[in-house]
Amino acid sequence: MQEAEFKAWLAERGANTENGRNTRAHAVRTIENNLAALDSPHSDLAEAWQADKFLHLRQRLKAMQADFREGGSDFKTLMPQSERPLNRLASWRSWLGQYGQFLEGAVLGDRYADAIRLHVLENYIEPAREREEDSVEVLVRDVNAALGLKEAWPNICQALAGRKFREMADVRLAERVGANISPATVLRFDLAANDGDIEGELRQRYGVPIVDTAKMLAFGLPDGRQLAWERTVSVAQIWIEDSVDRESCPLPIHRTYLPTQARHSNLPPRLKHRAANGHRPRPVLIVRPADAVQLVELLDWYDDAGPYVDRDWLDRLRSEFLERHPGFVSFEDGASYASNEGSKRRNLVEHAQALVGQLTGEAKDEPSLGSSLLDLLVGKAGVPCELLDWRVINIVQALRTDNPGVVEQAAEDLAQAGDDVAGVMAFVGATWPLMLPHAQANPYAESRTISTMLRALIAPDGMFGIRSTPTDNACWMLTGSPAFGPNPLSEGELAGVMRLVRTMKRIMRDEWQWAPRDLWDAQGFVWETCQKRLPEPEAAVSENNGETPIWLVTSRDGDADGFASFVERATWHLLYDSDSKYNHMVREMQAGDRIVLRDYLPNQRNAPFETNGKPVSAMRIRATGIVTGKGEDGRQVRVDWTPLPEPLLWWLYTNNDTIWRLPLDRDAARKLAAFIFEGEAQDIAWFLNLPFWRDRLNASQDDNIMLNPTNLILFGPPGTGKTYSTAREAVRLCDGLADFAETGEGRASLMARYRQLEAEKRIAFVTFHQAYDYENFVEGLRPDEDAEEQGAGFRLKPYLGILREICALAEHARKKAETGESGRSIDLSTCQFWKMGLGAIRQEEEVYEAALKDNYIALGWGRAEDWSDDRFSTVEAIKSHWLALYPESQEPSNWTQTHRFRNDIAIGDIVIIPYGNSAFRAVGQIVGDYEFIAEAEGYFAHRRKVKWLLTTDEPLPLDAIIDGNFTMRTVYEIPRKRINIPALSRLLTTDGELNDGPAKPTKPDEFVLVIDEINRANISKVFGELITLLEPDKRLGMENALTVRLPYSKVEFGVPANLHVIGTMNTADRSIALLDTALRRRFKFREIAPDPQQLKNAAAATNMPLVEILRTINDRIEYLVDREHRIGHAFFMGCKTSDDVVDVMRDKIIPLLQEYFFEDWSRVRTVLGDGFIGQGVIKAPPGMEGIDRERWFVRDFYSAEPKISLSDAFARLLGKAAILSAVNEDDAPDAENDVA
Repeated sequence: MQEAEFKAWLAERGANTENGRNTRAHAVRTIENNLAALDSPHSDLAEAWQADKFLHLRQRLKAMQADFREGGSDFKTLMPQSERPLNRLASWRSWLGQYGQFLEGAVLGDRYADAIRLHVLENYIEPAREREEDSVEVLVRDVNAALGLKEAWPNICQALAGRKFREMADVRLAERVGANISPATVLRFDLAANDGDIEGELRQRYGVPIVDTAKMLAFGLPDGRQLAWERTVSVAQIWIEDSVDRESCPLPIHRTYLPTQARHSNLPPRLKHRAANGHRPRPVLIVRPADAVQLVELLDWYDDAGPYVDRDWLDRLRSEFLERHPGFVSFEDGASYASNEGSKRRNLVEHAQALVGQLTGEAKDEPSLGSSLLDLLVGKAGVPCELLDWRVINIVQALRTDNPGVVEQAAEDLAQAGDDVAGVMAFVGATWPLMLPHAQANPYAESRTISTMLRALIAPDGMFGIRSTPTDNACWMLTGSPAFGPNPLSEGELAGVMRLVRTMKRIMRDEWQWAPRDLWDAQGFVWETCQKRLPEPEAAVSENNGETPIWLVTSRDGDADGFASFVERATWHLLYDSDSKYNHMVREMQAGDRIVLRDYLPNQRNAPFETNGKPVSAMRIRATGIVTGKGEDGRQVRVDWTPLPEPLLWWLYTNNDTIWRLPLDRDAARKLAAFIFEGEAQDIAWFLNLPFWRDRLNASQDDNIMLNPTNLILFGPPGTGKTYSTAREAVRLCDGLADFAETGEGRASLMARYRQLEAEKRIAFVTFHQAYDYENFVEGLRPDEDAEEQGAGFRLKPYLGILREICALAEHARKKAETGESGRSIDLSTCQFWKMGLGAIRQEEEVYEAALKDNYIALGWGRAEDWSDDRFSTVEAIKSHWLALYPESQEPSNWTQTHRFRNDIAIGDIVIIPYGNSAFRAVGQIVGDYEFIAEAEGYFAHRRKVKWLLTTDEPLPLDAIIDGNFTMRTVYEIPRKRINIPALSRLLTTDGELNDGPAKPTKPDEFVLVIDEINRANISKVFGELITLLEPDKRLGMENALTVRLPYSKVEFGVPANLHVIGTMNTADRSIALLDTALRRRFKFREIAPDPQQLKNAAAATNMPLVEILRTINDRIEYLVDREHRIGHAFFMGCKTSDDVVDVMRDKIIPLLQEYFFEDWSRVRTVLGDGFIGQGVIKAPPGMEGIDRERWFVRDFYSAEPKISLSDAFARLLGKAAILSAVNEDDAPDAENDVA
C-alpha cells in the first residue's frame, strides 16, 4: 500500500486532521492485509483495483454488514474488537473507494467542491455513523459558514448532491428539504448500507428519485438524461434514453420505442411518449440486466454513453450550414467559413496559448495571466474578439473594477486547472456572487458564457465556448430537451452540453469527413445554424389532431386587473417560475397558438335563462390574440392582442384555472371556440340539456341537494370494453357528463380526465379476488407504527380500508356542501408545505383544540424562551443562545425545530396537521409571524397565526393528499413533489364573494368506487354488515340514513350519498359461483355485449372482414355453449395489419376457446374452421394393435410457404371455401405448431 502518498493525497483534498488521515490509511491497510480472507485472489490493492475497481471487495464488506444483522461475526476478520461494526464497515467501504480514486490518479479538481465534500464527510457523515444514526441532515448555510465561503450555495448543493460525493461517502441522498439551491436548503443523507438491490444501487448512484411510485422509480443524471426502473415487472427492467453509442451497450436491447410509440404512463418527462416540461418525445430503450453485476455494467455504460441525437434535425442543420458556405469541404479547406468565423477563433486561440506559454510559472504578486486572458476576452488585448456581446463585456469590466484582483485570480486558476469541467465550475462559484449586483436580471447566461469562453481559449479541445441561446437551441433540436434551467451554470448542464458537442464533433469527423480541428469548429457550426430553432417538420401535428391550440388565460395580474397592461405590453405572464403545471403550460405554448384573455365569474344569479334561483358560473371574454414568441423562463409569452369592443359573456361550460388549454376533442369546447372566434351565438339549450346542468337547474332545491346514489354492475364476456365503459361511467358520475367523442383522441381525453379524477382521489379502484376480505376493504387491525403513541408492549390499531378512505373523503365533501361552505380554490402554485405537529395524540388534545379555536399553530420545543429578537434569524444564533442557557440539554430539536418554526415557514405557506403518521386532521395557511406567549409559561408558547382552511370531524387518510407517511419530527418541509396538488386544492377553499343571507346548501363533489371482478370475492366476507348501508335510501344524507358501529375502531360509520359504486363482472369466469343474492338486490345490472360494428375501422385497416368474422364466431359459441362465453370486440380493436389479426387469433382467441371447450379441439375447429385448426392422423406404433387417433394443430401463417393463406382461413371460417378433410392433411405440421 502506498500509505504516505495516500495521506498526502488526502491532505491535498482537505482532510485536515492527521488523525483522520491515519484512520483512513489504517482501514485500507487492514483490508489489504486480509485480501485472502476476503476471498480476493489478488496480491495487493493495486492489482485488485485494476481487476474490477474494488467491486468484489466493496460487495464483500456489504455482505459483512448483512451477516452482522443476522447475528453473524464475519466482520471480525477486519474488526476483531469491534462491537458496533455496521456503520464502521460503511465508512471502510467509503475509504476504500477514496483509495481507488487515488490509485486512478484522480487530479485535484474544483478545490471548493473537494473541501466541501471532505468537510461534510469528516464533520457530519462519519460522526453520525459513530453514533449509530441512520441518517444525517446537512444545512447548506452551516457548511458555508464553517468553510468561510462567500455565498457559495450553488457550489455546496452541487458538490453534495452529486454522484462523486455519494460514492465517496457511501451514502444515499434521501431528501432535499427547502429550495433547490439556497442557504436554507437541507440535504438529508441515509447512512444505511446499500444491500445490493436495484433500488439501492440506483439511489446510491443518482440520489433522490424524480419519480417514486408503486410502479416506477426514476432518476435524473447530472447531465439531464433520465433513467427508470419498472418495479412491477418480475424481471429487472430498466428504461433508458437512446444513445448514439447504443451498439456498445454491454447488454442486449430488449425493446426499442420510437418517439411515436406509446409507452408506460408513469415514466419521467424525458422518457414519456408525450413529453412535457419543454421536452420533445425521444426514442427510449428497455434493457434487462440478469443480476447485480450486469446492472452495474449497464449503469457504468449509460453514465458515459453519448446522448441520443436526432439525425433528421442534425441533417437539417448540416444543410443550413452548407447553404451558408457553398463549396465547403472541411474546416481546414473552407474559405467561406474561415473568412466568416473560423479564422477569428483560430487567431484568439493562438494568442491565448501564447499568453499561457509566456506567463505561466512567473513569480508575481498579481495574477498577470488571468488579467491578460480577461483583456483578450473583452477585446482589449489588441486582437479583435467578438465572443462576448457589449452587455457581458460591461459586466466583466464592472466585476474587475469593484473586485480588484479577484476575477483575475479566478481566471488564472481556471487557466491552470487540471480538469476542464472542474475548473469552469470553480470559476462560476467564485464569480457568481459578484455578478449579481451588476445585472438587471439574474446573470445566468453570463455565468455560462464568460467561464466557458475563457477555458475554451486555453483548452480548445477540452471545453466548448457557450453562448446560451444557440447552445440551448442546438440541444433542443438535437436531443429534444433544452440545455439550461433558470440557474447559474451547473456541472450537470455543462456535462450535458459537452456530451452533445463531442458527439457532434465525432459525427463531423467520422461521417461527414469535415476534419474538425477542435471544439471551436463545433462551436462555429452551432453559432451559425442555431441562432433560432428551425420550425417543426411538417409531419408534426398538435395534440388536437392538427388543430391550432387555444389557451384561455386569466386577466388577473396577481391581485390586480392586468387587462390594460397585458394588452399595452403585448405580453401575458405568470408571477413566478415555481415549476408548477402552469409554468409547464407556458413552455408548451408556441408561436401561432391562439390565446384568449378572460375573467371567471362564479355564483352568477343574473343568467339570461331560468336557473330556479341557483347560481351558475360564467366567463367574460375580453381579448383574443396570437402567441408571437415566448421567454425561456417559463413565465411569459409575447402576444399580439386584439381587445374586443365589448366583452362577451359565456355561460355554464367554464374553467377557473389560471391557464386552460381548450380540449378541442370535446363538443362543448368546439362550441366555445366557435363562440369566441367565429361569432356563433351560444347554444344555451344544448348545454342546459346536458345531465350535469339539467339535474342541477331543473330540479327543486331539495332534489338538487338530495343525491341519487348509483350502484351499478357492468357485466359481459371478456373483451367487450367493460374497463372503458367503467371509466366513462365514472367520469359521468363525477362531472355530470362525459362529453367525449368516440375517436382515438376522444378516448385518450376521457382516460386523461379519469386519471385526473383519480389523482384528486374522487375515483378509487380496487380488484376483488378470493383472498380479499373485510379487513382489506373496510377496516382491520395492524401494528401501531406511531412511535409518539407507543408505550411498553405491543399494540394494534384500526387501519382504514379503501372503502372507509373514500367514504371519509366523500363525507367531508358532503358535509361541506350541506353547510354551504363555498368560495374560490386557494392558489397552491407558489407556497411551500409543512408538516406541523400540535401535541401528542390523545395525550395533549387540549393543545390541538385551543389552536383550532384561536387560529394559531404552536411549537412545544424551545421552552419558555422568547425568540422574537431579530438576532435569532439563523439556526446558529438560536443554538448558541440555547446552549448558553441550557448546556445540559443537547437535544438538537430545541434549536432546529425552533429555527424552522420561526424563520423557515413563511407567510402564505401551508401547514398540515397530522393524526399519527398516516392521517391528517387539519390544514391551515400561515398569516402571521412568530409570536411568544409568555402566559403559556413555556407550554407550547411559540406560535404563528393561521387561517384554518380545513378541519375534519374524523381524520382523513394521508395518502389522499401526500405520497408516503409522515415522520416523527414535529415540523419539517414536505417536498412539493410529494403533494397531490389537485386533491389538496379540491379539499381547500378560502373566502369567496359573500352573498346576502345565510349560507345555502350546495351540491357536493361526487365520488366513485370502482370494483373490478366484483364476483371473484366472497361478498359476505368482504362487505359484512355494511351490505345494508349500500342501499341508496340508507346512505348518509338520505331520508332513511343508517349507520353501524364498526367492530375495530368502534366509530359510527355510514356510506355517503355522494359515493357511487361501479362493479365489473366477467360472465365467462367459470370458476366463480353465482353472485351473492343480497348484493344482486342492491345493484343495477347493465350488460356490455360484443358489438361487431365497432370493428369497421379495424376491418378497413387490415382488409379483413372482422365484423362478419366476430359475428360468426359468437354465433357458433352461443350455439355450442351459451351467450355468456362470446368473444368481445375489444380483442380486435387495435389491429392495424393482417399480422395483428394473426397474433390475436393465435395468442388470445384460440387459447380462450381451449379453455371454454376444455381442450376439446374438435369443438375449437367447429368454431374457427379448418383454416385455423388443422387435423391429422396418428397411426398406431408398429407391433401395437389399435385404432388411428386424431391430432390437432394451429396453422402457422408466418411460415415461408403457408399451406393456407389468412384470407383463405377466414373464408373457411365464414363457410365460403371448401373444407379440408383429415386425409388431405397428411403432411404433419412442424412440432412448434402442434398444440394438441
